[in-house]
Amino acid sequence: MAQILRISSGYSPPPPEGFVSPMTWGVEASVIERFEAAGIPPNNITCEKDTYIFNYISIHAHIMPNRSFFTRS
Repeated sequence: MAQILRISSGYSPPPPEGFVSPMTWGVEASVIERFEAAGIPPNNITCEKDTYIFNYISIHAHIMPNRSFFTRS
């Protein structure tokens, strides 16, 4: 996923000010910091690591439904 974001960033405009990179969404310290900044007490913040498995028959079955999203016009 990181490689896809790194490659696509070269073809995208810069993110807006204050944008939080999706690459930090899974970094526990970053998540806690953002929730605390939003006023959530630290004892109400928990994180649980998990893995998402992309389950497709083929790469073609994965890419084709999303092709318009990744294609520049």
